Amino acid sequence: MRLIEIDEYERETMQLAKPIHDQYHRVLLNQGATIHDKYLTTLKELGIRYLFVEDAISHDITMDEMFDMPTWMDAVKIVHQTFNQVKKEEKLNLIALQELAGQLIIEVQRRKILALIPSTTMAKDLLLYTHSVNVAILSLEIGRQMGYNNIQLRDLILGALLHDIGKVLIEEVKEHPKAGFQFLRHIHELNLMCAHVSYQHHERWNGKGYPREIRGMQIIPYAQIVSIANFYEKAISRGNKPHLVMETIMALSDTVFAPEIISAFIRSVPPYPPGTTVHLMSGEEVVVTGIRNLMQRPIVRKGNMQEISLEDEPTILIDGGKECDKETLLRLL
Repeated sequence: MRLIEIDEYERETMQLAKPIHDQYHRVLLNQGATIHDKYLTTLKELGIRYLFVEDAISHDITMDEMFDMPTWMDAVKIVHQTFNQVKKEEKLNLIALQELAGQLIIEVQRRKILALIPSTTMAKDLLLYTHSVNVAILSLEIGRQMGYNNIQLRDLILGALLHDIGKVLIEEVKEHPKAGFQFLRHIHELNLMCAHVSYQHHERWNGKGYPREIRGMQIIPYAQIVSIANFYEKAISRGNKPHLVMETIMALSDTVFAPEIISAFIRSVPPYPPGTTVHLMSGEEVVVTGIRNLMQRPIVRKGNMQEISLEDEPTILIDGGKECDKETLLRLL
């Protein structure tokens, strides 16, 4: 199994390795199916950018590092229901959210290295909810690297899951952090830090964010973590390569993001996730099959099915590719 962009799909050589779902969480195409050109166009119109496929070069790649798909789908459904409850002014099912936080902690802690399921493997109408779940997973990984205990991780997850709740309360984009804060601060069952995560996740370390232009340690650590996770998830869901987005994040150290949080982020997230395709400096295209110890030096498989651990081959280098457009990415902040 491997992850490809939808434009890379080849009907003659590939079949789906994971089901495709629509905005109602219904299965559109099941595992093992091939995609007709007509359906491929429909999937693109739905906003689906990535597919999990099985082909000759990805045979027996298990992607064990990837977050558990059923758990992820359940998380998306719970977040979707929560946001709808807010929109309809119904009482929130906080027990479901708290139980979800516990499930995410268990799922992440049982893996040495964790690879995300891209939010754009689902229909674009679910993007707000898939994004929120992925931001929570990334935040959890960063918090774990920073030595947070389970109580701290739970509050961090809840803040991350609800960081964009203001978007269902108000249409003005730059007002959604404040709207989310005003709503969450009145839910006494939630730690007040969750409300401040919503309020502060678009602030910048140098004071040039919004809505209040606070800076440095005025921004609570939970919000600093969610800020990086939010930026990274948005960037990769739009087709940017993970390692290039990470380079951009490192370049924004001490201006947009806190250096300490960046350091934890770099230790948390693999720049070359298993199941993805990269190019070597020789020009050869290879598939990442796993990670042994060093996330920057994965195990790769060549077209002739030969597997190489880049840890053992210091002269074989990955081509970094074209840099991300920094100005375009900054608009995601």
